[in-house]
Amino acid sequence: MTKKKLAIHFNDVNFTYLGKKVIEDFNYRIYEKEFVALVGPFGSGKTTLLKLCNGSLKPQIGDVFLKGKSTNQYHARELSQITGFLHENPENQLFLDTVFDDIAFGPKNFGIPMGEINKRVISVSKKIGIADILDRQINSLSFGEKKLVALAGILITNPDFLLLDDPLLGLDFWTTDHLINLLTKLKKVTTIVCTANQWEILEIVDRILLIENGKFVEDFESMDEFHQYYLEKQRIFR
Repeated sequence: MTKKKLAIHFNDVNFTYLGKKVIEDFNYRIYEKEFVALVGPFGSGKTTLLKLCNGSLKPQIGDVFLKGKSTNQYHARELSQITGFLHENPENQLFLDTVFDDIAFGPKNFGIPMGEINKRVISVSKKIGIADILDRQINSLSFGEKKLVALAGILITNPDFLLLDDPLLGLDFWTTDHLINLLTKLKKVTTIVCTANQWEILEIVDRILLIENGKFVEDFESMDEFHQYYLEKQRIFR
C-alpha cells in the first residue's frame, strides 16, 4: 500500500485577533491531492485557517507546515507561487483592465517569458470556459464571470495548493454547476475549500472538517456522515 504524503500540517495552531481567540489549539493533517472542506458557522475561523496556509497570517503559537516546511520559513514570493487563494469576493483580487491582463499578471510577476504566458492564458481560459471573454473589460463582467477569471488567474501559475473561500457564494445555478465540474477535474491538486452553507461542494470532497469557535470538532469521510450529524444536531436543538 502506497504511503500518503503529508501536504499540510496544522500543529497546535493558535491565532488571536483584536484580543479574540480566532483559532485555538488547532491540529489537523491534510495529505497530498486531498480535497478537504472546512465547514462551520459564519465566524468560526475557516477563512483564517486558509490565510494561515498562504502565509498572509502567521500563528502566534504553533506552526503551519506546507510540504514539511513551516510557513515562517518560506519567503512571501515562494508562498504566492505554491498557494492559490480564491477570495470569497473575486473583486478583491481583480485589478487590471482586461480579462487577459488579469489572468497573465501572476506569471508576469514571476518573470515567465511572454510567449509562454500567452500559451498559458489560452490554455487555462479554455479549461475554465472563458476563452471568449479574454478581451472584455473586467468591470463589464458578471459576478460569476469574475469568479471564473479569478480562478483562472490562480490556476495559470500551477500552484501546489488551492485555497478556496466560499467559491459558490453568489453564483447562479448554471455557474455553480460549471464551477463544481471544474473543481471535480482539479482534484489532482491539494485543495481546501471553506463553506458555511454550500451542500453542493460537499458532494465532491474527500473529507469534511467541522470547526466551531476556531476549534476542531469532528472529521467526516463523506457527506452522508456529515449530513447524519447535521440532522442529529437539528433534532437536538428543536
